[in-house]
Amino acid sequence: MLFDDDVVKVFDAWAAHRPNPAYCKLTAGRRKLISTRLRTFSAHALCALIRYAFEANTSEARFWRGDNPQKQDYTGLTNLFRVTKMDDRIERACLWIDDQPTGEVEEGVDLGPMGAWS
Repeated sequence: MLFDDDVVKVFDAWAAHRPNPAYCKLTAGRRKLISTRLRTFSAHALCALIRYAFEANTSEARFWRGDNPQKQDYTGLTNLFRVTKMDDRIERACLWIDDQPTGEVEEGVDLGPMGAWS
């Protein structure tokens, strides 16, 4: 398959966030869904959306994770990768990812008095 390595990368990123990753299977339907989205978006962008859905503290991401009146989880690939909402979701996810600390400190950055605690 054209995007096979990227399909596996995206699937693994999603499965790692599931309650029981060992039970998640890369079915033909999931493979097709991911492959279809990879025609438009990079694996990096799709993984960013997955990370956003499971880690962000935005009202949208919390809603997907079950913080909604129905207590319904909407973090399945079919919902996250809905074609009619992908452009906006990818944009918000990438902006969120860009705002996350990398854990790296640039050379010459003054950490102030707390910088002495190493």
